Amino acid sequence: MRIRPLLAPLLIAGFAFTAGFFARPRMNPLAVRVYSRLKGPPLPREVPRPAHMLSGGEALPMPAPRFEPGVAVAGGRLYLFSGFYDEGLHATARSDMFDPETGAWTQRASVPVAVTHAGLAVLGDEIWIAGGFTGHHPGPAGRAVWRYHVPTDEWRAGPLLPEARGAGGLVNVEDTLHYFGGLKPDRQTDSADHWSLAPGAASWERRAPLPNAVNHFSTILLNGRVHVLGGQHGHDASFQDLAGHQVYDPARDAWSSAAPLPRARSHAEPGTFLLEGRIVQVGGRSNEIPVLYDIAAYDSRTDRWQTLPGLPVPMRAPVARVLGPWLYTGCGGVTSSGIQPTPLWYRFPASALGEPAR
Repeated sequence: MRIRPLLAPLLIAGFAFTAGFFARPRMNPLAVRVYSRLKGPPLPREVPRPAHMLSGGEALPMPAPRFEPGVAVAGGRLYLFSGFYDEGLHATARSDMFDPETGAWTQRASVPVAVTHAGLAVLGDEIWIAGGFTGHHPGPAGRAVWRYHVPTDEWRAGPLLPEARGAGGLVNVEDTLHYFGGLKPDRQTDSADHWSLAPGAASWERRAPLPNAVNHFSTILLNGRVHVLGGQHGHDASFQDLAGHQVYDPARDAWSSAAPLPRARSHAEPGTFLLEGRIVQVGGRSNEIPVLYDIAAYDSRTDRWQTLPGLPVPMRAPVARVLGPWLYTGCGGVTSSGIQPTPLWYRFPASALGEPAR
């Protein structure tokens, strides 16, 4: 049998299959996984250093390295849920509580399933966790909603999301939960869907969708309005970090825009918090810059951003909160990859962040 005459048709068929397989990766979950393995990470740019860095800090012990955990503050204590524990992006179900009064960490009841990229919100004496990616990377998006009862250290299930989502946002607005944005089950397609769960309701209701569908954004409530900060388009096969700033008014069920971020930024979700009427964002990623030193603050009164002193080391998705007179930050991804979990946990005087701009 002569093989040479068959080579051209075989090559053409192989090329056609490969092109079709990768042409629309967002429609082909298997293609997304294969493509993300083959293409590798984008070539990193030099990480820009801020003109001023946080000073007067000290390093404190951490119970276990963590990267991209879920974070919430309840009763003056900080809670961490799940997250990645190694550079292979293996997820843990572990939960820990930090008490700033004693400086001690206490392990709490594990999340029923290891989940990353979930939305978190405090509602009464419970911490709610909605959606996210289940298990080790690349885990599937989920519909599960979990309720952690702080006083009893117990978990129970909540009403499922209408559809599976990962890397979306959850916020409590006057005891009504709102979930919006994120990635659909293919882990690549952005969702603009927005659902709300009223007190005591058994199911979620549809609300005004995000004008710009994004994922991996920061979510926070300020003066009765929900701020959606930055985020990215796409995920596994390709992504683009954004500087957009979307604002939701629950009273009108309507969205508007505010001043964009100083730099395109995603993966700052665990490091976004309120301080003296300002929204503060710590660390993250900006396209080819895999980790950021950056700390910036937004003042809604002036609709302006202010650059603050930067982190002592650049981190992706670090935890950051002001508890009492101290800023605590760490537990993010470091090194040039941005995905090596760090055991570092820093404490700085909150005054190191400076006063609001006037």
